[in-house]
Amino acid sequence: EEADACFRKALSLSPDDVVFQTSHAKMLARNGKFREAEEIMEKICNAEPRGPEHWFTRAEFLSAAGKLEAALNCYHVVREISPGHSVSHFNVGNILSKLGRYEEAVEAYNKALKYERTMTGAMNNKGLALSCLGNHKEAYDCFRRVLIAQPNNPDANFNKGYELMQLGRYEEAVSAFDVCLSVADDRDLIERARENKQKALSLSK
Repeated sequence: EEADACFRKALSLSPDDVVFQTSHAKMLARNGKFREAEEIMEKICNAEPRGPEHWFTRAEFLSAAGKLEAALNCYHVVREISPGHSVSHFNVGNILSKLGRYEEAVEAYNKALKYERTMTGAMNNKGLALSCLGNHKEAYDCFRRVLIAQPNNPDANFNKGYELMQLGRYEEAVSAFDVCLSVADDRDLIERARENKQKALSLSK
């Protein structure tokens, strides 16, 4: 509250200062006040509609507040102004995946990777979307590519193991789950890796 009061005092002296306004909005968002933060960013976007960073920040706040369709609209504006904004393409893919629109999500991840080929998060999430579509061979290839860059990535190793199971390659799946178990520190992931390893072992016999 003290920080909020300081920002409001500064804004009263410089009401049109976009930097102050944005900083105030981000402070509100950090405190979970996404509606107020988004309202500030809406005003900034209206004042400076060609600023992709404003629309991007507004989209982040909307997404955090669970207003996914509104967030998508803001990200689309970012992509219109700055087509090569890879993180916006990535975030659009994540929202579309949450909405169950997996084919569109794959397209968004492809655009992110077009502009940033080394974005392993986009490659990993593309694999998850493909898996949801039943395209296990393509999904496996995505996780394999992630692991070329990040061999100790626990999520990618788990995902690789899961796709290998779907492809009937159970012994290879066991090996992937073993790697996951050796590098993971998340309890839920460890438990899921153990369960799937046991399934793969039983199916390989």
